[in-house]
Amino acid sequence: MNDQEKQLIADLIFERIRIQELSDSKFARQISVSQATISCLRNGRWDMIRDRMWRKLASVVEHAVWQPAETYDFRTIRDLAATVQAESISIAMVADAGSGKTFTGRWYADNHPRVYYLECAASWTQKTFFQMLLRSMGMDPEGKTLQDLIAQATESLRRQDHPLIILDEADKLRDAIWYHYVELYNKLDGICGFLFMGTPFLRDNVTSRSRRNKKGFREIHSRLGRRFQMLRGINRKDVEKVCRANGVTDPEDITEIWNDCEGDLRRVRRMILRHQIEPTDSTTKSSAA
Repeated sequence: MNDQEKQLIADLIFERIRIQELSDSKFARQISVSQATISCLRNGRWDMIRDRMWRKLASVVEHAVWQPAETYDFRTIRDLAATVQAESISIAMVADAGSGKTFTGRWYADNHPRVYYLECAASWTQKTFFQMLLRSMGMDPEGKTLQDLIAQATESLRRQDHPLIILDEADKLRDAIWYHYVELYNKLDGICGFLFMGTPFLRDNVTSRSRRNKKGFREIHSRLGRRFQMLRGINRKDVEKVCRANGVTDPEDITEIWNDCEGDLRRVRRMILRHQIEPTDSTTKSSAA
């Protein structure tokens, strides 16, 4: 990794700290690195940071280097997140895998203050969930009981001006964590917004359990407004916007990417990155001429 790449990483880290209105120490806890690492970045002591840590810092800001494109679904998620945050409400949004939910959710959190993004996992326990929430808020969750974690998260959120929690991959949450959402909603009603994102399984699971009167799920369904926002998915125009925003402008290359992407923005990204590092046919022909 050269000095130019390191400078870009440092600049992106400091921009995130500024936008999220965090101290260096809180941001360090948020991304699970030492405060000394951020201090070395801040003071230009790059030789004190090991290559492995540079790779971790690069992964933290990797998606920030990728340029967003004004696709229909990007605008939908961005505007929905803004509404949920401004009005402190709860909304669930579903889309197929590869629709750009994760990128847009992270992008919104990186570019707006008091927004906490969590990528949920099936392995999370109740305690893990609140530990991850506190860490995303730049707080230290270690050594605390579950009740302490809940109290600390709730009290911190109550003191903030329109915070937003984005829960990506919410279809993976265990029932016990859903019950805690009801608890948080009740304590933070009108104070904090919740945006749930997942595959259509999220909608089907919550709806069917509500209909069967599964414990707690009628309350959950009600607090989500009994509706699920469905994304449209990508079309050729969207793929062209993503390509052009990230340096692929040749019409033949764009057509090739569209034909091969199978409606999956992850595949679009991989193919764009390949085009960025490999010469295209048109470049080869031009060089040969």
